[in-house]
Amino acid sequence: MSLLLRTVRCFSLGIALFASKNAAAECVPPLAMPTVEQIQALQASAKDRGFLWKISKDGSHSWLYGSIHINRLSAALPGPKTLQALQQSQTIALELDLTDPATLAKLQQLGSQGAGQVPAALKSRLKTQLDKVCLPETIVSGIHPALLFSTLGVLGLREAGFETAYGTEYVLAGTKNAGKRIVALETAESQMHALLGDGKVSPAEYAEALSLIENNNGQAMTIKLLDAWAASDLFTLETFADWCNCMNTPKQRADLRRLLDERNPPMVDSIAKLHSQSAPIFVAVGSLHMIGKNGLPALLAKRGFKVERVSFDN
Repeated sequence: MSLLLRTVRCFSLGIALFASKNAAAECVPPLAMPTVEQIQALQASAKDRGFLWKISKDGSHSWLYGSIHINRLSAALPGPKTLQALQQSQTIALELDLTDPATLAKLQQLGSQGAGQVPAALKSRLKTQLDKVCLPETIVSGIHPALLFSTLGVLGLREAGFETAYGTEYVLAGTKNAGKRIVALETAESQMHALLGDGKVSPAEYAEALSLIENNNGQAMTIKLLDAWAASDLFTLETFADWCNCMNTPKQRADLRRLLDERNPPMVDSIAKLHSQSAPIFVAVGSLHMIGKNGLPALLAKRGFKVERVSFDN
Protein backbone atom coordinates (compact mmCIF):
# COMPACT_ATOMS: atom_id res chain seq x y z
CA MET A 1 0.00 0.00 0.00
CA SER A 2 1.26 3.48 -0.87
CA LEU A 3 2.88 5.06 2.18
CA LEU A 4 1.81 8.46 0.82
CA LEU A 5 -1.86 7.48 1.01
CA ARG A 6 -1.44 5.93 4.42
CA THR A 7 0.29 9.06 5.70
CA VAL A 8 -2.47 11.34 4.39
CA ARG A 9 -5.15 9.23 6.03
CA CYS A 10 -3.21 8.99 9.29
CA PHE A 11 -4.03 12.65 9.92
CA SER A 12 -7.37 11.20 11.09
CA LEU A 13 -5.68 9.63 14.09
CA GLY A 14 -4.92 11.40 17.32
CA ILE A 15 -2.04 8.94 17.60
CA ALA A 16 -0.01 11.37 15.47
CA LEU A 17 0.22 13.67 18.46
CA PHE A 18 1.49 11.06 20.91
CA ALA A 19 4.84 11.30 19.17
CA SER A 20 4.76 15.06 18.73
CA LYS A 21 4.57 15.48 22.50
CA ASN A 22 8.22 14.47 22.52
CA ALA A 23 9.18 17.45 20.38
CA ALA A 24 11.15 20.14 22.20
CA ALA A 25 9.61 23.61 22.49
CA GLU A 26 12.63 25.30 20.92
CA CYS A 27 11.84 23.53 17.64
CA VAL A 28 8.04 23.50 17.58
CA PRO A 29 5.65 26.05 19.10
CA PRO A 30 3.72 24.47 21.98
CA LEU A 31 0.01 23.77 21.66
CA ALA A 32 -1.90 26.83 22.85
CA MET A 33 -5.21 25.91 24.44
CA PRO A 34 -7.79 28.72 24.37
CA THR A 35 -9.30 30.32 27.45
CA VAL A 36 -13.02 30.24 28.17
CA GLU A 37 -13.25 33.86 27.07
CA GLN A 38 -11.51 33.09 23.77
CA ILE A 39 -13.84 30.17 23.12
CA GLN A 40 -16.90 32.34 23.76
CA ALA A 41 -15.60 34.99 21.37
CA LEU A 42 -14.80 32.39 18.71
CA GLN A 43 -18.26 30.85 18.99
CA ALA A 44 -19.91 34.26 18.66
CA SER A 45 -18.11 34.86 15.35
CA ALA A 46 -17.99 31.24 14.08
CA LYS A 47 -18.78 30.59 10.42
CA ASP A 48 -20.16 27.39 8.94
CA ARG A 49 -17.39 25.40 7.31
CA GLY A 50 -17.08 21.95 5.85
CA PHE A 51 -20.00 20.12 4.26
CA LEU A 52 -23.42 19.41 5.75
CA TRP A 53 -26.30 17.29 4.48
CA LYS A 54 -29.75 16.67 5.90
CA ILE A 55 -30.64 12.99 5.53
CA SER A 56 -34.27 11.84 5.93
CA LYS A 57 -36.01 8.48 6.04
CA ASP A 58 -39.16 7.02 7.61
CA GLY A 59 -40.44 10.41 8.72
CA SER A 60 -37.28 11.36 10.63
CA HIS A 61 -34.21 13.35 9.72
CA SER A 62 -30.56 13.32 10.77
CA TRP A 63 -27.40 15.13 9.73
CA LEU A 64 -24.27 14.10 7.83
CA TYR A 65 -21.20 16.31 8.15
CA GLY A 66 -17.93 16.20 6.23
CA SER A 67 -15.29 16.85 8.88
CA ILE A 68 -11.59 17.69 8.92
CA HIS A 69 -9.02 15.99 11.15
CA ILE A 70 -6.59 18.87 11.65
CA ASN A 71 -7.62 22.50 11.86
CA ARG A 72 -6.88 26.04 12.99
CA LEU A 73 -8.47 27.23 16.21
CA SER A 74 -10.10 30.13 14.36
CA ALA A 75 -12.11 27.64 12.25
CA ALA A 76 -12.66 24.92 14.84
CA LEU A 77 -16.04 25.85 16.31
CA PRO A 78 -19.28 25.13 14.43
CA GLY A 79 -21.12 27.94 12.67
CA PRO A 80 -24.85 28.72 13.05
CA LYS A 81 -26.35 26.03 10.79
CA THR A 82 -23.96 23.32 11.93
CA LEU A 83 -24.52 24.27 15.55
CA GLN A 84 -28.30 24.12 15.08
CA ALA A 85 -28.01 20.61 13.65
CA LEU A 86 -25.84 19.59 16.59
CA GLN A 87 -28.28 21.03 19.10
CA GLN A 88 -31.10 19.01 17.54
CA SER A 89 -29.15 15.77 17.99
CA GLN A 90 -28.47 13.86 21.18
CA THR A 91 -26.25 11.28 19.49
CA ILE A 92 -22.97 12.22 17.77
CA ALA A 93 -21.50 9.51 15.51
CA LEU A 94 -17.78 9.78 14.72
CA GLU A 95 -15.29 7.49 12.99
CA LEU A 96 -13.68 6.96 16.39
CA ASP A 97 -14.00 8.63 19.78
CA LEU A 98 -10.50 10.04 20.15
CA THR A 99 -11.17 11.15 23.73
CA ASP A 100 -11.74 7.56 24.84
CA PRO A 101 -8.61 6.32 26.68
CA ALA A 102 -9.21 2.71 25.64
CA THR A 103 -9.43 3.69 21.96
CA LEU A 104 -6.25 5.76 22.16
CA ALA A 105 -4.41 2.95 23.93
CA LYS A 106 -5.45 0.49 21.24
CA LEU A 107 -4.42 2.89 18.47
CA GLN A 108 -0.99 3.31 20.02
CA GLN A 109 -0.61 -0.44 20.43
CA LEU A 110 -1.62 -1.16 16.85
CA GLY A 111 0.36 1.81 15.55
CA SER A 112 3.62 0.17 16.59
CA GLN A 113 3.29 -2.61 14.02
CA GLY A 114 5.81 -2.26 11.24
CA ALA A 115 7.95 0.12 13.32
CA GLY A 116 11.68 0.45 12.78
CA GLN A 117 11.80 -0.47 9.12
CA VAL A 118 14.06 2.36 7.93
CA PRO A 119 16.08 1.64 4.76
CA ALA A 120 19.74 2.07 5.65
CA ALA A 121 20.32 4.48 2.77
CA LEU A 122 17.64 6.83 4.13
CA LYS A 123 18.61 6.97 7.82
CA SER A 124 20.68 10.13 7.49
CA ARG A 125 17.91 11.96 5.60
CA LEU A 126 15.32 10.87 8.16
CA LYS A 127 17.52 12.06 11.04
CA THR A 128 17.68 15.50 9.43
CA GLN A 129 13.88 15.73 9.47
CA LEU A 130 13.63 14.43 13.04
CA ASP A 131 16.22 16.97 14.19
CA LYS A 132 14.19 19.83 12.67
CA VAL A 133 11.38 19.17 15.14
CA CYS A 134 13.57 17.79 17.94
CA LEU A 135 12.14 14.28 17.78
CA PRO A 136 14.53 11.59 19.08
CA GLU A 137 15.70 8.87 16.72
CA THR A 138 14.37 6.29 19.18
CA ILE A 139 10.83 7.19 18.15
CA VAL A 140 11.37 5.27 14.90
CA SER A 141 11.41 1.95 16.75
CA GLY A 142 7.95 2.50 18.26
CA ILE A 143 5.77 3.79 15.45
CA HIS A 144 4.76 2.71 11.94
CA PRO A 145 6.40 4.82 9.20
CA ALA A 146 3.03 6.22 8.03
CA LEU A 147 2.32 7.47 11.54
CA LEU A 148 5.88 8.77 11.86
CA PHE A 149 5.57 10.83 8.67
CA SER A 150 2.12 11.97 9.73
CA THR A 151 3.65 13.23 12.97
CA LEU A 152 6.34 15.10 11.05
CA GLY A 153 3.60 16.59 8.88
CA VAL A 154 1.53 17.68 11.89
CA LEU A 155 4.53 19.36 13.48
CA GLY A 156 5.36 21.05 10.21
CA LEU A 157 1.88 22.59 10.10
CA ARG A 158 1.86 23.76 13.72
CA GLU A 159 3.69 26.97 12.93
CA ALA A 160 0.81 27.83 10.56
CA GLY A 161 -1.66 27.23 13.40
CA PHE A 162 -2.92 23.77 12.47
CA GLU A 163 -3.43 21.18 15.21
CA THR A 164 -5.16 17.80 15.46
CA ALA A 165 -6.48 19.02 18.82
CA TYR A 166 -8.60 21.55 16.89
CA GLY A 167 -9.91 18.90 14.49
CA THR A 168 -13.62 18.16 14.23
CA GLU A 169 -13.45 14.90 16.17
CA TYR A 170 -11.99 16.49 19.28
CA VAL A 171 -14.39 19.44 19.16
CA LEU A 172 -17.44 17.21 18.76
CA ALA A 173 -16.25 14.59 21.25
CA GLY A 174 -16.17 17.38 23.81
CA THR A 175 -19.95 17.69 23.47
CA LYS A 176 -20.40 14.56 25.58
CA ASN A 177 -19.70 16.86 28.49
CA ALA A 178 -22.89 18.65 27.46
CA GLY A 179 -24.99 15.49 27.60
CA LYS A 180 -24.41 14.26 24.04
CA ARG A 181 -23.88 10.54 23.43
CA ILE A 182 -20.76 9.73 21.38
CA VAL A 183 -20.88 6.64 19.18
CA ALA A 184 -17.97 5.27 17.11
CA LEU A 185 -18.75 4.04 13.60
CA GLU A 186 -15.50 2.06 13.40
CA THR A 187 -13.17 0.25 15.76
CA ALA A 188 -9.52 1.04 16.31
CA GLU A 189 -8.72 -2.37 14.82
CA SER A 190 -10.73 -1.85 11.62
CA GLN A 191 -9.39 1.64 10.99
CA MET A 192 -5.77 0.74 11.64
CA HIS A 193 -6.09 -2.30 9.39
CA ALA A 194 -7.40 -0.07 6.60
CA LEU A 195 -4.59 2.42 7.17
CA LEU A 196 -1.63 0.12 7.70
CA GLY A 197 -2.61 -3.20 6.14
CA ASP A 198 0.06 -5.79 6.89
CA GLY A 199 2.37 -3.05 8.21
CA LYS A 200 5.03 -3.56 5.55
CA VAL A 201 6.60 -0.63 3.70
CA SER A 202 8.87 -0.96 0.67
CA PRO A 203 12.08 1.10 0.39
CA ALA A 204 10.55 2.92 -2.60
CA GLU A 205 7.47 3.89 -0.58
CA TYR A 206 9.64 5.07 2.28
CA ALA A 207 11.74 7.19 -0.05
CA GLU A 208 8.64 8.72 -1.66
CA ALA A 209 7.12 9.69 1.70
CA LEU A 210 10.41 11.11 2.97
CA SER A 211 10.76 13.20 -0.19
CA LEU A 212 7.29 14.66 0.38
CA ILE A 213 8.41 15.85 3.82
CA GLU A 214 11.67 17.24 2.47
CA ASN A 215 10.16 19.22 -0.40
CA ASN A 216 6.95 20.19 1.44
CA ASN A 217 4.76 18.72 -1.33
CA GLY A 218 2.83 16.65 1.19
CA GLN A 219 2.25 19.78 3.27
CA ALA A 220 1.02 21.69 0.22
CA MET A 221 -1.45 18.93 -0.64
CA THR A 222 -2.75 18.86 2.94
CA ILE A 223 -3.16 22.64 3.08
CA LYS A 224 -5.09 22.62 -0.23
CA LEU A 225 -7.47 20.06 1.25
CA LEU A 226 -7.81 22.04 4.49
CA ASP A 227 -8.47 25.27 2.58
CA ALA A 228 -11.18 23.55 0.53
CA TRP A 229 -12.85 22.38 3.72
CA ALA A 230 -12.67 25.83 5.32
CA ALA A 231 -14.28 27.38 2.22
CA SER A 232 -16.88 24.57 1.89
CA ASP A 233 -15.47 24.12 -1.62
CA LEU A 234 -17.07 20.86 -2.68
CA PHE A 235 -15.72 21.06 -6.24
CA THR A 236 -12.08 21.00 -5.08
CA LEU A 237 -12.90 18.14 -2.73
CA GLU A 238 -14.66 16.14 -5.47
CA THR A 239 -11.69 16.60 -7.82
CA PHE A 240 -9.18 15.40 -5.20
CA ALA A 241 -8.11 12.55 -7.48
CA ASP A 242 -7.09 15.06 -10.16
CA TRP A 243 -4.65 17.05 -8.01
CA CYS A 244 -3.53 14.82 -5.13
CA ASN A 245 -0.86 13.09 -7.24
CA CYS A 246 -1.83 9.91 -5.43
CA MET A 247 -3.68 7.94 -8.13
CA ASN A 248 -1.03 7.57 -10.79
CA THR A 249 -0.80 3.76 -10.77
CA PRO A 250 -3.27 0.89 -10.49
CA LYS A 251 -1.86 0.09 -7.05
CA GLN A 252 -2.33 3.64 -5.79
CA ARG A 253 -5.92 3.65 -7.06
CA ALA A 254 -6.59 0.31 -5.38
CA ASP A 255 -5.07 1.60 -2.14
CA LEU A 256 -7.30 4.68 -2.16
CA ARG A 257 -10.37 2.48 -2.66
CA ARG A 258 -9.31 0.49 0.39
CA LEU A 259 -8.71 3.59 2.49
CA LEU A 260 -11.97 5.31 1.55
CA ASP A 261 -14.55 3.47 -0.55
CA GLU A 262 -14.30 0.09 1.18
CA ARG A 263 -14.82 1.64 4.62
CA ASN A 264 -17.97 3.47 3.55
CA PRO A 265 -20.54 0.62 3.26
CA PRO A 266 -20.01 -0.58 6.88
CA MET A 267 -20.32 3.02 8.07
CA VAL A 268 -23.56 3.41 6.11
CA ASP A 269 -24.90 0.28 7.82
CA SER A 270 -24.14 1.81 11.21
CA ILE A 271 -25.59 5.20 10.25
CA ALA A 272 -28.82 3.64 9.01
CA LYS A 273 -29.18 1.61 12.21
CA LEU A 274 -28.49 4.61 14.45
CA HIS A 275 -30.95 6.75 12.49
CA SER A 276 -33.70 4.16 12.90
CA GLN A 277 -33.05 3.95 16.64
CA SER A 278 -32.08 7.46 17.71
CA ALA A 279 -32.92 10.08 15.05
CA PRO A 280 -32.02 12.84 14.81
CA ILE A 281 -28.32 11.97 14.94
CA PHE A 282 -25.30 14.04 13.88
CA VAL A 283 -22.77 12.02 11.87
CA ALA A 284 -19.30 13.51 11.31
CA VAL A 285 -16.88 11.63 9.07
CA GLY A 286 -13.77 12.78 7.19
CA SER A 287 -14.76 14.85 4.15
CA LEU A 288 -13.05 12.57 1.62
CA HIS A 289 -15.62 9.93 2.55
CA MET A 290 -18.33 12.17 1.07
CA ILE A 291 -17.30 12.22 -2.58
CA GLY A 292 -18.12 10.09 -5.59
CA LYS A 293 -20.57 7.31 -6.30
CA ASN A 294 -19.23 5.36 -3.33
CA GLY A 295 -19.32 8.31 -0.95
CA LEU A 296 -21.61 8.35 2.06
CA PRO A 297 -24.24 10.71 0.57
CA ALA A 298 -24.56 8.56 -2.57
CA LEU A 299 -24.69 5.29 -0.61
CA LEU A 300 -27.28 6.66 1.80
CA ALA A 301 -29.42 7.74 -1.16
CA LYS A 302 -29.24 4.18 -2.48
CA ARG A 303 -30.47 3.00 0.94
CA GLY A 304 -33.63 5.08 0.55
CA PHE A 305 -32.55 8.25 2.35
CA LYS A 306 -33.46 11.65 0.99
CA VAL A 307 -30.13 13.47 0.95
CA GLU A 308 -30.12 17.28 0.80
CA ARG A 309 -27.01 19.48 0.82
CA VAL A 310 -27.31 22.33 3.31
CA SER A 311 -26.00 25.57 1.83
CA PHE A 312 -23.99 27.91 4.03
CA ASP A 313 -24.37 31.69 3.99
CA ASN A 314 -20.68 32.59 4.39
